Amino acid sequence: MRTQELLTAAPATARLMPNLFSLEMWGGATFDVAMRFLHECPWDRLELLREKVLNIPFQMLLRGANAVGYTNYPDNLVYKFCEQAKTSGIDIFRVFDSLNYIENMKLGVDAVGAAGGFIEGAICYTGDVADPSKTKYDLEYYVNFARELVDLGVHSLAIKDMAGLLTPRAATMLVGALRKEFPTIPIHVHTHDTAGGSIASMLAAAEAGADVVDGAIDAMSGLTSQPSLGALIGALKGGELDTGYDLNQLEPLNNYWERARRLYLPFESGQLSGSSDVYMHEIPGGQYTNLLFQATQLGLEDKWSEIKRKYAQANLLMGDIPKVTPSSKVRTRPNPSWHTGARASGRARGASVARSHTQALAHVRTRFSLIGFFCPPAQPSSTLLACPWTRTHASPLVLSAPPGTPLYALSGTILIHFSTHCLSRCLAA
Repeated sequence: MRTQELLTAAPATARLMPNLFSLEMWGGATFDVAMRFLHECPWDRLELLREKVLNIPFQMLLRGANAVGYTNYPDNLVYKFCEQAKTSGIDIFRVFDSLNYIENMKLGVDAVGAAGGFIEGAICYTGDVADPSKTKYDLEYYVNFARELVDLGVHSLAIKDMAGLLTPRAATMLVGALRKEFPTIPIHVHTHDTAGGSIASMLAAAEAGADVVDGAIDAMSGLTSQPSLGALIGALKGGELDTGYDLNQLEPLNNYWERARRLYLPFESGQLSGSSDVYMHEIPGGQYTNLLFQATQLGLEDKWSEIKRKYAQANLLMGDIPKVTPSSKVRTRPNPSWHTGARASGRARGASVARSHTQALAHVRTRFSLIGFFCPPAQPSSTLLACPWTRTHASPLVLSAPPGTPLYALSGTILIHFSTHCLSRCLAA
């Protein structure tokens, strides 16, 4: 989305919706997209919008030690970035780590605090707390992590449901547990509408004690975006949780965004309906549309269902991790510096794998590294990854594929960014 479209809507948004908790409008992928695809300055965007909207707090997404990028940055860089973001107009910093790793969170929280920003500590939600068979990410896990965030000094707690997995029952349980544990801490819930049921989840969250829930203007809502703001306003009208807004207030803004969205039709992902299988594959909203677009570009649109199944298998192979940038980042090409089978013992292995233990750890501490899965057609069989670090396997986990196996069939993704500590275990083995 170009800055011009946002600037055009900004004065009307400030006038018609002054009581919004915040406008999430910067950080996360928007920083990267502005520079790489739009060739715009993200700092200019922030400052121009701040001039147009003076009465609504601005909110951004900060990836902890990853800031708004895909690697671990030096501490002083993160501090300086938050300082400049606050100066340029950001009020609320939603800080998260893709693996709920408290040490990475600490850097982001401290940097925002030093800059004088409002610190919203985010809990990345995955799994299903309402399903007793899913024990890795249960209520105790989330409440314990929330305690750690509160101990760091966050001003509010956010549930970041990046894939839209939070069902109404799970929302009631999780928000209820957090509200009971932290009666005075504001709770903010963010979700995606991939399956089509997130409006019900947001209503359940509000009734369970959430103070803020996220929505998107109707014309930009639904599918992998946020639930419809108008639907939430309409559903709550006349009750104890009435928002105070009238749907007539949204009509001018909605009409504008309907027209503006038509300008971007050539760039739509091609998704035409909700996808309830997200509860099985757990692909986050931002990644879902990207992966679908990539599959279409590669001529694999007819394999989309299979790709999603392979994605779920790849997630289990990696240890069932929370999947959100940067742990969710996917590339669809083999990494030339990683090879398999007999070839792995030659030059490429010497360059990429046969590092000393100390060198490997030093490398992954400073940079998220890539591991490539590639099946050369000339070999009778190919061992792709031997890795003993997964929690559920005492012996090495070996993934093999016969000659000529299509790339999409290997794991559903070709390259996966590993978290720092997961990769360090793998290389140290």
